[in-house]
Amino acid sequence: MRHLLLVGGSLAAVGIAVLAAAPTIAAPALRPAFEDAICRAKPPRVAHAWARGITVPEPGQVIRVAAQAAISNEDHAELLFKIGLLEGHLMVGRELIEANQPRLALPHFGHPVRELYDDIQGELKRRGVTAFDGELIALEAMVAGKPRDPATMAKYDGVIRILGAVRATVPSGLLDSDRFMLGVLGEVATIASEDYSESIEGGRIEKPVEYHDSRGYLLYASQELRRLENRPDLRGSPRLAAARARLADMQAIVGPLIPPDRPIKSVAAYKAIVGQFKQAATIDPGFFEALMNYAAINLSFRGFKQAEDAYRTALKLKSSDYDATVGLALAIVSLFAIGSFAGTLAGRHPLKKGFEIVAFGTAVFAIAWIAGHYVPPLFGHAAVSVGG
Repeated sequence: MRHLLLVGGSLAAVGIAVLAAAPTIAAPALRPAFEDAICRAKPPRVAHAWARGITVPEPGQVIRVAAQAAISNEDHAELLFKIGLLEGHLMVGRELIEANQPRLALPHFGHPVRELYDDIQGELKRRGVTAFDGELIALEAMVAGKPRDPATMAKYDGVIRILGAVRATVPSGLLDSDRFMLGVLGEVATIASEDYSESIEGGRIEKPVEYHDSRGYLLYASQELRRLENRPDLRGSPRLAAARARLADMQAIVGPLIPPDRPIKSVAAYKAIVGQFKQAATIDPGFFEALMNYAAINLSFRGFKQAEDAYRTALKLKSSDYDATVGLALAIVSLFAIGSFAGTLAGRHPLKKGFEIVAFGTAVFAIAWIAGHYVPPLFGHAAVSVGG
């Protein structure tokens, strides 16, 4: 609101210048190679060096106090990373069951216990979490026998609740930190891009399991991003806005549930987007607001080109921000109007032309001052000072 009030005078000034101057689609048949495809990859342990400098005020909700000091940020990040991959498998597996593709779904209920559980069982014990590999094995068996049975889906929901309890052993200050969680999700996205690469042979998608791994990991990332976006203290976060835009780009690459014959984007393009996603965690939260203030002030003082550049940069951080969009439109229209107005003065006496431009600038400032001084009180806000 403040940004729009600051530029309100410029809108009037522009007027002066102008006067002077998806439905469900049946899945395609699977190629024979899809029927027997399996995944043998085992995700590595990641260093998570970026997590070392992040501090949090609260202890975990479930974690034993005696063990708290021994668990580093890197350990918390590693657990969330592996839990994210595990849940991503289950999420895409459920998608495939609901799409009546049980044979494609089944590997994603086996991978959690065969690829990932061994990596976290020691950490679970350290945190006082009851082992749940038996639950994963039981779920896989139920999916193999009766994938669409209500009891199978109930077992699935139970496993998801267990994963939620495991996440609760991480300090809430980390779970609710956009910087920390974007670091974790950036690593999840890296594995997603690597599995996408593994799915391609000879320019064709030949390994659907890896393709679906990639899709599932991004489903998990989207779920966690939505959780953060719904937090009142993180609404409008430029980090989350930038991350969401890049995540949407990644998800479009694995958009079709049944893999297309040819990749939608190259592996290099996917990895480049992952790199941009990771950069979102490094954005200074105050940078967007500083850009908006700078743009509004320039717009009020007729620095239309500077305002346009600042608004464009702000929109790269938060592409859907209303104030930035309106401000950019005003800056562009202002530049056009001023150019047209100056063009009508061509050939006039230099002194007369100078006086006209000075008068125009004075009118812009006066209208901006009046708008800032009198309009905000009409809506219950304090007057906005323009020009000191």
